[in-house]
Amino acid sequence: MDTTETARLRRFALTAALLLITYVEAGIVVEPDARISVFGVPVHVGRPDLLPAGLALAALCGGLRFYYYGLMLATSPHRKRRELLNGLTAHFDEYIRPGKPIKPGAVVSGTKIPMYWGPQKFETASHYDEELVRKRAMAFDNVFPKFACKRASARVVGETFLDDEGETHQNYCVEVIVPLRCRAAAIFEDLDYTAPAWVSACAFLLFLRTLA
Repeated sequence: MDTTETARLRRFALTAALLLITYVEAGIVVEPDARISVFGVPVHVGRPDLLPAGLALAALCGGLRFYYYGLMLATSPHRKRRELLNGLTAHFDEYIRPGKPIKPGAVVSGTKIPMYWGPQKFETASHYDEELVRKRAMAFDNVFPKFACKRASARVVGETFLDDEGETHQNYCVEVIVPLRCRAAAIFEDLDYTAPAWVSACAFLLFLRTLA
């Protein structure tokens, strides 16, 4: 399922869930043999008692389909950030302070790096292929949301070293800076992206409550 189809599925799931929540919480009652107009076309409602069940079914199906296609199969913003963070290590600037002990939890890497808080400066492992490292740096573009005039940045840094025979070599790594406000803004981005799943679940639970 491509991005366009996922966006359509997202809109359908949210619309069905919000309609169900509105119907249940507002206490809407449709009279038998009621006539309503849908896009200018008159519609006769013969079984209004089945309307909330239909909305509940639409919300449930929409939420489950989005969960499968939009979260499990597609690369969500959260998964994309997680995959990139897994290849980083906290920069030594984060935990080395002259005359001060290393801060607890500062030396983190890979899956131990928190998504929404923690160190702000990271680096990748060194590699001799500059082009490959530059591609890794480009992968960080727009991964974290820009917020309050701050945005995540990534730059290539060269490292010169001598081998056992005294020859000079050049390695490269990516230095990444992710401001805390950008990491915090990622919470709202994730809530917004996953809204079709959790809003649909809330709507269906509200519907079940009316049956009790």
